[in-house]
Amino acid sequence: MTSPSLPTIKKLFAKSGDRCAFPECAVHVVEGNTIIADICHIRAASALGPRYDPTQSDAERHAFDNLILLCANHHRIIDDDPEKYRVAALIQMKRAHEATATTLAADTVDRAVALLVQKETVNEAANTVPAVAGPPAPATIEAAQKQALMARACAFHRDRLGLIVANHGAVADLGDGRLVFHVIPVVSLDIQQSPGFAELSQNPRWFPPVAGAPRDSNISFDGLLVGSNGEGLRQPQRAYTHITRAGIVEVVASSLARGYDGNLIMLPQVQAMLIKYVAIYTNALNKVGIAPPLVVCASLSGVNNMRLLHDFIANAIAEDIPGPRLNRSEYTFVETWLDAAPRSIPDAARRLKLTLDHMANAAGLMTSPYFDENGDYTLMP
Repeated sequence: MTSPSLPTIKKLFAKSGDRCAFPECAVHVVEGNTIIADICHIRAASALGPRYDPTQSDAERHAFDNLILLCANHHRIIDDDPEKYRVAALIQMKRAHEATATTLAADTVDRAVALLVQKETVNEAANTVPAVAGPPAPATIEAAQKQALMARACAFHRDRLGLIVANHGAVADLGDGRLVFHVIPVVSLDIQQSPGFAELSQNPRWFPPVAGAPRDSNISFDGLLVGSNGEGLRQPQRAYTHITRAGIVEVVASSLARGYDGNLIMLPQVQAMLIKYVAIYTNALNKVGIAPPLVVCASLSGVNNMRLLHDFIANAIAEDIPGPRLNRSEYTFVETWLDAAPRSIPDAARRLKLTLDHMANAAGLMTSPYFDENGDYTLMP
């Protein structure tokens, strides 16, 4: 037995309540014609996985009691930290979720299983395509490969962040609190220049600086640079976008601080920037064949002793809005893996939820604001 049986899968979906089993996660199991959730093993299915139990039989490994439905983000969270998410904790999580979840109707379960079978068939077909240069196709990337790629992307982000903070970035910025993020196609980690760079370098308008228009651009040895300053790239930029020749997008938005004393940063504003522009840039890369999977890494820098406000309210005094005082100069948030370019801003928000929640944690919030009870993002540009 190498996978869960069909009756086991049906039972798992039926008891899911159409929600990820991780506490307080509102991600649906099925959205439209897409299976969102992963069937996860509490005790790993193979010796390479977390929480592997060599005393289990194959039948026990793929039995209902050893399976839990989780969204992709929470699947990665539990597998990346097996010390925190031990077998007993996951069994309790599964039982608590299934005890309170509404049982799905039989026709809904059948539809979900049919979509899952269709997805597995597509993945199996993808696995038969002859290997080509570059990273594996999304369907063939295993957990260990994915983790290694994300680690490399995060290392790239940290290295570039250090240069930006030391004023050795692509161009000078205005400081006073920065959002720095990278959109990193995994294919770009192993090449010096993407075949699509020539076309994207001719279209700087595809990569507008955050909250601004592309007022000046330049192609150099290092790639394409797009700035927000109307006086040109010789001046410090409020925001800029730098696209490397390999197709990695580096984004800096500076001068985020607001308020009478210039020490307030608004969490929803920063998150809205990340959501909107990740959607813009990933789809721009797609136009020239720089396709997912991609990794998004984000940080706030130069924010020590500033307050990260929970909200922004029209006609309200910003100083009166709740928000803790930050005690670090830099905050680097958990990365997001994107298997596809977001179809819309709400789709981008849903895919970036793990990063957004980590940002919200820095502001003392359990989860990111402006998501409703269905997990949909409600703040539109």
